Amino acid sequence: MGEEIDWMATGAMLQGVGSIAGAVGLVTAALIGGSTFRSWRRQQLLQRQIPLAERILTAVFEVGERLRDVRSPLSTGNESNAARATLEENGYNLNVLTDGERRNFVYAQVIHDRMNRHNEAWIELQSCKATAYAYFGRDIPEYINGILFVIQEMRIAADELAQDNGSDKEFSRQLRLQVSSSRPKEQKDEIAERVSQNTAKIEERLKPLLEESASQSQKILAEAVKAALGGTITLPIPWPISRLIP
Repeated sequence: MGEEIDWMATGAMLQGVGSIAGAVGLVTAALIGGSTFRSWRRQQLLQRQIPLAERILTAVFEVGERLRDVRSPLSTGNESNAARATLEENGYNLNVLTDGERRNFVYAQVIHDRMNRHNEAWIELQSCKATAYAYFGRDIPEYINGILFVIQEMRIAADELAQDNGSDKEFSRQLRLQVSSSRPKEQKDEIAERVSQNTAKIEERLKPLLEESASQSQKILAEAVKAALGGTITLPIPWPISRLIP
């Protein structure tokens, strides 16, 4: 190598590495050259981004699964009975309603019960937004909002369904299309499509980071091994780092 290493400056940088393993990576990168050092710095950024990217992708997948559960057209008798019991406990007199109003009221409560059962999934996705903005900018939080808006709209639709008397059949139909995935095959499920589109945009942005992280790790390791085997690392390395570098 034709350049000298400023060990004082490197030592100052080592104070922020936090571990001997990280220090070895830093020194090795400095010895190999500027290009690899920049790769190492990029890898350190990725190491902070990757856990968050994995958390967001997991939360988005979980929310998508839970929304499918909530919007399932299949409803058991137990769900309906539990919904009736909840309404009666809260002071609602279902006997004063018509059969159609009662069905809507109970079904709306079934939707709310399902939504509440999966609150942890909604909260986890919501809690990712601030750090997503810090690490990835505005687009990821906006895509997350696109999914969270669907959840909010479904709660509102359930509330409106509970008050629907069926006088406007088209309005009643639209409410049910929001809270249920049941529809003719030729009809698009706009709710599912919105969730799918925002999920796809998040995956398009974050999944390449996982691939890049793996690629960067392999590249740095390969260059370090090549340099070591080629005999380019000849400068004395201070103890205890010298014990860890061949």
